[in-house]
Amino acid sequence: MNRVTLLLTSALIATTSAFAQDDGPTGTARQPIIAGGDVSLAQQEELGLIRVGDDCSGTLLNTYWVLTADHCITVGGAIGGPPLAPSSIKLRAKWRTGSVRPTRIVRFWTTNFLDVALLFLGDNNFGSRARKVRLIYPNAVEPYLDPNKPGTTLVKFGRGICAYAYGEGDDATPARRGCGYKSMTFQPSAANSKIIDFVPNAAGQMVAGGDSGGPDFVTDGDNLLSIAGVSSTCRWTVVDGKPLGWAWVNGVSDCSSAALADVRDNIIHYMKEEPGVAVTPTRDDNKIYESRDKPVVTKSKSPYIGGN
Repeated sequence: MNRVTLLLTSALIATTSAFAQDDGPTGTARQPIIAGGDVSLAQQEELGLIRVGDDCSGTLLNTYWVLTADHCITVGGAIGGPPLAPSSIKLRAKWRTGSVRPTRIVRFWTTNFLDVALLFLGDNNFGSRARKVRLIYPNAVEPYLDPNKPGTTLVKFGRGICAYAYGEGDDATPARRGCGYKSMTFQPSAANSKIIDFVPNAAGQMVAGGDSGGPDFVTDGDNLLSIAGVSSTCRWTVVDGKPLGWAWVNGVSDCSSAALADVRDNIIHYMKEEPGVAVTPTRDDNKIYESRDKPVVTKSKSPYIGGN
């Protein structure tokens, strides 16, 4: 099998009919669903889970701002590549008819080398957002080291591939998508303030193409607390004899998310901007805006919550 490291957006590959589908009802896959359990329309709306372009996921942080991966808004889907025109990026939600388009892009690759971007919607938005979550997690997450120090538990969300390709040669069946938003629980295999690494969880679930930009929520087992990262890249294999690309992925060994800890205050700073209420751009690489209204993360007795 061929082994490659690529971004989680399928924009980098030649598109097949399996990738031309819109989100449809979840059915029974011939392979285990790799992107976890179904996310109801009610929870998608509550968390602000949306579709970014044709091949990415994203989160409404409030009425005017969307969080996603940097490579989801670049030409050819390359991290750090030239940005698309904001008006060319279509944003959709299963819980709302129609689509909206951003008016501006804020990139954290150009200042922090993070695969993270914010999209400003302005008056072109999904309506008022009364959020029940606490925005951005204030700490670096803790990896799973041993049963006595299990680290931070994260719930990942994405609307990407939901079943691997299988078979071989002309009889091979491509990977399946179009199953809507899924969720799955992970404990990171490694983590720091910039990168969060994962391997398949105990249920064999894993992220794949189309999950790029989807949020990683810190959880205490009962509640989603704050967003700690966005899905970014993976290493994976394809069916023998098939071209490299997500259409023929038959296994994912490990993936990484871009962590938000280092840019958390900057994100909160930008989130204050509304139509007619501008904020000072954070153009200085070394300048961090300390927010006076930092989200308060609910403290828990669970050992799975790292930091304060």
